[in-house]
Amino acid sequence: MMDAQAQMQTGTSVRGYIATAPKLTYGKTGVARFYARFKQLHSRPEEDGSRTRLPPSFHNLVIFGQEAEYAYQNFAKRDPFLASGYKHTPEPGPDGKLREEEFVADVIRHTWPNASGPGQGLTRTPPQHSQAQTAPQRQAGTVENRGQAFEPPPRPAQAPPSAVIGR
Repeated sequence: MMDAQAQMQTGTSVRGYIATAPKLTYGKTGVARFYARFKQLHSRPEEDGSRTRLPPSFHNLVIFGQEAEYAYQNFAKRDPFLASGYKHTPEPGPDGKLREEEFVADVIRHTWPNASGPGQGLTRTPPQHSQAQTAPQRQAGTVENRGQAFEPPPRPAQAPPSAVIGR
C-alpha cells in the first residue's frame, strides 16, 4: 500500500560560471528568455588522491519567464551559479543542421566559492546594455542581500544564563 505522503521529486542540476554577457529577449507572446554560455570545470581523480585539472567545457544556458528576468538582473559574466532544470537537445534547424544542446533552468542561484565572497551583501548596479536590446527598460537600482533566503524574525532578549546550573 502506498503511503499518502507524496514521493520526493528529484531533478537535474548544473554548476558552472557564466562565460558570456547574458542576453534577455522577449518572444512573440511576451515571455522573457535569458541566454548565456556557461563554463564547467572538470578534473580527474588520481590514484594518490590528488586531482588533475582537465580542460573546461562550454554549454548553453536558457531560462524563461520571471526567473529569466531575475537571472538577467543578478548575473554577469564570470559569476558562479547552480541551476536546476533539464538538458534539452533541440530538433535540427530548417537547414537540417544539428543544433547544440542546452540546459533549460527553472531556478538559478549564485554559488560563491567561499564565505568571504560577495554572496552575502551582494551589491551590483544593473548591467549596461546597448540600445539594440529587445528587453523593456528596467528601473535603475541595486541588488542587495540576494543571497539571503529570508530575514529571520526578531527574537526577544534572553535572560543571562544562571551562574548555578540546576536551580
